[in-house]
Amino acid sequence: MFPLHSLEEFNSITATLEEAVEFLKNQSSISIIFPTKLPSVIAASLIEAAFLDVGMAYHRKISTSDKIDDAAPCIIIDPDEQYELRIERGSLILGINSMEFEIGHSGKRNLGVIEQVGMAGLLAGLLAPEGERTKRLRPWLLAGSWLRDSLDTAYDPQYMRFKDLLSEAGEVQCLPLPELADCDLSQLPGLSTSLLSRMRKRWHSMSLEQRSAAMSDLLLPVLENPDCATARIEELGWRRVVGIGWDLDLATMLKKSQDTWLPDPLSVSKVMDSLISTGLL
Repeated sequence: MFPLHSLEEFNSITATLEEAVEFLKNQSSISIIFPTKLPSVIAASLIEAAFLDVGMAYHRKISTSDKIDDAAPCIIIDPDEQYELRIERGSLILGINSMEFEIGHSGKRNLGVIEQVGMAGLLAGLLAPEGERTKRLRPWLLAGSWLRDSLDTAYDPQYMRFKDLLSEAGEVQCLPLPELADCDLSQLPGLSTSLLSRMRKRWHSMSLEQRSAAMSDLLLPVLENPDCATARIEELGWRRVVGIGWDLDLATMLKKSQDTWLPDPLSVSKVMDSLISTGLL
């Protein structure tokens, strides 16, 4: 499955990715510069994991100001960056690249974007495709698109495609809410916790038709909430992403991190060290 650039649908960005990897490999040491924002921290962790796997020297530089100053050679990860991945004046700037993704088995392609976390994951996969840390962090490819607002307006092609590829490779499971004992429900306002509790007790003895009907009843109050997007509700209800060895799903870990986030360099470094060593937030 990995590196993803080997798939034909990624042809439009393959040359850009390979140029970026060549730039990185030609540096004796490189700084990774990023702000104290959760998406940037996850993206930086993906790259650091790959550097550690292949023995590349690097320096972690966490920016606490609104403006990120470069210190070439470096990688700049700015979640507000609106232009494509590029190399400028000795700096590799992670951007947002548009591409068409194959969704499902129809062969139809949907236009979407690869944001900075996804791009960091692709670069990590090219640098250390079989690296222990890199493989541990692969499910976090999904974090950037999950944290964006695109799933609140429509289906996000990057999220859907990466999730399918990870699932097909056996690196994540996509589980319905009743199969998870502990998960965040705050993004599903109006959901009946008592009904969910009863469903969990009976879930494995229910037929597919019974499960479908029960899930419809469970999620109906949430779907009727005008502030909740159908695409995100479906992912939170039917297809929660769980990596190998995880006790919590991706959405739950991200929400818990958002709720307790401390945007200072020391706290951010502790989060990164834990993510790289355990694969968990």
